[in-house]
Amino acid sequence: MSDDASIRRRVRTVAGHLGLRTEHAAVLERQAYLATAAPVVIVGGAVLDVQAWPARGQALRQGTTVPGVVRHVAGGVARNVCAVLAALLHPERETSLLVTALGDDSPSQTLLSNLTALRTCTRGVRVCPGQTTPCVCAVFSNDGSADIVAAVAACDLVESHLTVDWIRQFRSDIARAPLVVLDANVTADTLLATARMASAAGVPVFVEPVSVAKATRSTDALAHITWIKPNTAELCAISAGLGVEIVAGAQPRTSAEALRILRPAIEAVLSAGCMHVITTLGPAGVLLSSRDSSSVGFTHWALPAAPVEKVVSTAGAGDALVAGFISSITRDSFGGSITSAAAARHALATGTAVAAAVVQHVDNAPPVEAFAAVRLVEAAQRRAGYVLA
Repeated sequence: MSDDASIRRRVRTVAGHLGLRTEHAAVLERQAYLATAAPVVIVGGAVLDVQAWPARGQALRQGTTVPGVVRHVAGGVARNVCAVLAALLHPERETSLLVTALGDDSPSQTLLSNLTALRTCTRGVRVCPGQTTPCVCAVFSNDGSADIVAAVAACDLVESHLTVDWIRQFRSDIARAPLVVLDANVTADTLLATARMASAAGVPVFVEPVSVAKATRSTDALAHITWIKPNTAELCAISAGLGVEIVAGAQPRTSAEALRILRPAIEAVLSAGCMHVITTLGPAGVLLSSRDSSSVGFTHWALPAAPVEKVVSTAGAGDALVAGFISSITRDSFGGSITSAAAARHALATGTAVAAAVVQHVDNAPPVEAFAAVRLVEAAQRRAGYVLA
């Protein structure tokens, strides 16, 4: 932190001597930061995604196959976040350090090549002899929604080999990082130990719960988590682990309806020590709930979903939101408190804009060109947010 402060002082001094306006000085300051900042540490799954799309007009039938398209693509929550983050920041250096576990097979080599092309640091990748690289097989609907109909995840290697001892080797990287991202493909013990490592170093932690089955792995670590991003079902699973049972039922149609139903669950998570809960609501948008630093209360803020012309695939939407949020926190909140509610609101507008860009492409992490309009969309999103009682 002291090195960053020194960089800021030097840049501001030079800008002052050059007579630059404030906004120009801010650009120089940001460029200096990007050139020297430590990578974000991202811990979790990198997998081979097998994605199946039935041909239009073909209904899935039990016991037989249907014509369609099957694709093999690089995926996994942690890998997707690395990929989108690289596309958003696209610097000439590594923006993230990925800590994960892969087998020693052909998919592993494909994923490692992909990560290298993304300028992701792979020092944290544990290649495990005799093991099979994690794989997720997903079948998508052909009704125009592009939702996942069914999926099977074989990610046991992440649980068995992405251990606390392996992650501890990167403690110094964690201590230098602007923030740490954890996905719940790791075990509860690993998630807790890594969150503690970051918290002890004063480094903020972002957790992606991944699924209903894995969301409760974050429960014991909530006191060390800065931001957590569940959907409604994952939120209810986490709160149930805290003793607060909520039956959400159908997806809420509005953010106000969602808050009315989910408030006890959200506030149970905040009361357990988490600073911010980002609850995704599908077409109804996102809720950002925060512990009020000036009191014992909570604040709730709603943001509509960003506009989308055509949904092609929802596979990487949640991961893209995380990457967009992180890119804004590291890009726009430089010099301020990145853990404040104001910073979270600012960053969430970027996250929703990035997610909207990704769902309009078939890839989990589309190329840089896909994000050309993000700046315009995020500006509109920041104007669209509002406080809920």
